[in-house]
Amino acid sequence: MLIIKTDAAFDPVTKNASIAYVIQDFTSKRIIASNAKRINVQDNHQAEFEALIDALKYLIDHDLTESIIEILTDSKGLFLSIEKSYSKSYPAESQLITDLLSQFNLYYTKLISDKENKHAHRLAITALHKKKKRTSNGPPFLFSQHWVLFENLECVLKRQEFFLT
Repeated sequence: MLIIKTDAAFDPVTKNASIAYVIQDFTSKRIIASNAKRINVQDNHQAEFEALIDALKYLIDHDLTESIIEILTDSKGLFLSIEKSYSKSYPAESQLITDLLSQFNLYYTKLISDKENKHAHRLAITALHKKKKRTSNGPPFLFSQHWVLFENLECVLKRQEFFLT
């Protein structure tokens, strides 16, 4: 039996989102897989659906469909969508989850608190706040350490101005 814990993070100001999942063995609690990444979605609710889709695809790709799975989520919308096999707001995502779950012998869902979902939550938050690597218009490689120092110095100077005034 496997436990899937999923979570998502969304910043409404920047419209950045991230998803995460943790897959554990039920008896040993050993983590079999975990993943977190940034995605493009409209809101946090849609990101919650995408997190479960990502976890289910992982299990299918690794031939783990014979396992009983327990899906633990802190998203009431996702939980109800799985129970009803329908979502008015996210019909495409709900249908995809239903299709993916049909490949498993047995599964059940459980709504859990944020406190019980710490690992997936931390992964999602970390992925959300991870800065993207510069791909262009950045300083040359040899100059990059000095550039970071300059940015840090600028922050320190601004902080000192704040405290001096």
